[in-house]
Amino acid sequence: MMDRRVLVTGATGFIGGAVCRQLAAAGYTVHAVYRTAGRPPVPSLPVRTWHPHEGTDASMRQLVAEAAPEAIVHLAAHLAGPAGDGDVQALVDGNVLLGAQLLAAATATGCRHVVTTGTYWEYLAGSQAVSLYAALKQAFAPVVQYHCDAFGMRALTLTLYDTYGPGDPRGKFLSLLMDAAMTGVPLDASDGLQQIDLVHVDDVARAYVEALTHVRQVPAGTHATFAVRSGQAVSLREIADAVAHALGRPVPVRWGARARAPRTFDRPPELAALPGWQPRITLEAGIATLLAPPADA
Repeated sequence: MMDRRVLVTGATGFIGGAVCRQLAAAGYTVHAVYRTAGRPPVPSLPVRTWHPHEGTDASMRQLVAEAAPEAIVHLAAHLAGPAGDGDVQALVDGNVLLGAQLLAAATATGCRHVVTTGTYWEYLAGSQAVSLYAALKQAFAPVVQYHCDAFGMRALTLTLYDTYGPGDPRGKFLSLLMDAAMTGVPLDASDGLQQIDLVHVDDVARAYVEALTHVRQVPAGTHATFAVRSGQAVSLREIADAVAHALGRPVPVRWGARARAPRTFDRPPELAALPGWQPRITLEAGIATLLAPPADA
């Protein structure tokens, strides 16, 4: 019988929490990492054991040995500032050092299946990084490849596009639109002509479940990268229209009140999608989930 024990980093985050719930629903025993200098464990999540990481190599080796996972899902990251730049040490620690410690510990304890996380911000004009955050995501990829080449690890990297869902605390555009609609306070925006690819967090979480199946089937030493995208790019103005349609009233937006952020996409890249997965939640249905009352209300 296949071992169903999985270790998740980034479980205290918005996407990580959704992934833990989907993994548990799929029959996995979920263990999770939390950084003692970061956010505390989330008791409401279906996690068997929360393992503290103190930031050292020894701490990571100990927690991976205690969790004894058959597979690892690595979602932990650090994003600083609106453009993904900011505290350089925190960015390097969160996006390179933590993952390097994790893979070294996995290798030392015999775990050979890993699903890591990238961003479409790594692919501006082909292969340019939008920000330092994205550049460090790029820098981590050779670390993954080294462990595949040297130790026969099987790894998949899921490249995430724009994500959303109920309870999202990250201040994304769709959340800002909802706030403007509810408060009546106009949202200052760019021209709104740039397009993004939105994927509901529940569909993103299902992609990680599918990736865990897929990573077991690839040859040892494989590191493959796949996109988690809807395939339907929509402009910011079209998103605002969809929210207005769902609400039955206009959303107050001042288009052109602010300049576009530097190094942005006119249209997101069309990267190869994860085999065996496709989104189930349309944008219209996803917006409806944002308008629905909380399940515990």
